[in-house]
Amino acid sequence: DASWSYRLTPATTATLVAARLETHGLQADTPDTRQTFLTAALTTRLGPRTTASAGVRRTDFGSSAPGASYRENAVYVQLTA
Repeated sequence: DASWSYRLTPATTATLVAARLETHGLQADTPDTRQTFLTAALTTRLGPRTTASAGVRRTDFGSSAPGASYRENAVYVQLTA
């Protein structure tokens, strides 16, 4: 796993996160899996108790099981008060 954060202004932070997870089946009928996450986000403080975040996320999931692999790309926005 790796992450990086940088304060752009006193109220705004940029963050990058990358992670990879692998599992290996212990039995013949248990699949091997690989999962990779990549995220880039900006978070800013709007007020004393309010923050806004926006980012992009990509998840790749691979499996030795037929039909179980997928890829997800997402854009998100979050307001917390």
